[in-house]
Amino acid sequence: MTANSVKKKVVLIDLDIVTVSLWDKIGKNKEKADQFLNRVKNLEFAMVTPMLLIDVVERWRHQSLKSRIKEFYKTFSSRVYTDIEIKEKCKQGDIDYEAVLDALEQNGVKREDAALVLVASLFSCDALVTFNRVHLRNRKEAVNQLLVRWNLLPIQIAGPEEL
Repeated sequence: MTANSVKKKVVLIDLDIVTVSLWDKIGKNKEKADQFLNRVKNLEFAMVTPMLLIDVVERWRHQSLKSRIKEFYKTFSSRVYTDIEIKEKCKQGDIDYEAVLDALEQNGVKREDAALVLVASLFSCDALVTFNRVHLRNRKEAVNQLLVRWNLLPIQIAGPEEL
């Protein structure tokens, strides 16, 4: 890295940010999501995506939205982690994947959000970007305490306007 180069922040972007940008027509979150995704498209960030996010979208019924979301993640992700890679990384760190997800879930984090938290920690993301206040942003201290108890890295859980 040269003296003038700056390391890009690595982010994992929750579905809610992408969905609001691609689907909503108006609203304060629409503007925030659009601005953030434009920054991603301009390569200001390195985006990593667990395949599990794409798998969730695959089960959706709305074909147009589903296609647009999958295209965004596939086009702009610097790296897509498969379930096998995630579980292998857990194994290497002697982390019980299911037990961590269970513990997060018992602390009020939805299962699919718990998986994002674990991936963000395992792969040293600079931030998990989400609008989700109920299950993630309002619980970030508890989430990070739990991660540290499992010998995982704490993570930044932030809205798009915070980065």
